[in-house]
Amino acid sequence: MKGLRKDIAAGILTVMTVGLISNALAVWKDQAVIQNRIKEVEKKQEKQDNINKQMVQQMNNLHWYLIESKGIKVPPKGK
Repeated sequence: MKGLRKDIAAGILTVMTVGLISNALAVWKDQAVIQNRIKEVEKKQEKQDNINKQMVQQMNNLHWYLIESKGIKVPPKGK
């Protein structure tokens, strides 16, 4: 009877250990997937920021072109 209890306890510990390892691997994989998606989002955001900066610069240039084309006296662009 004592040997049977020991075998059952060893079996339970083995199943628990395998489950723990499986969960750890699943968490590790999920973390890698999340990090990859974060990098993708950061790249998209950087690209969008660059597009926005270009659009702001183009609008600023157009604004100054319209002001200068009307002959309005204003301080230089840099001031």
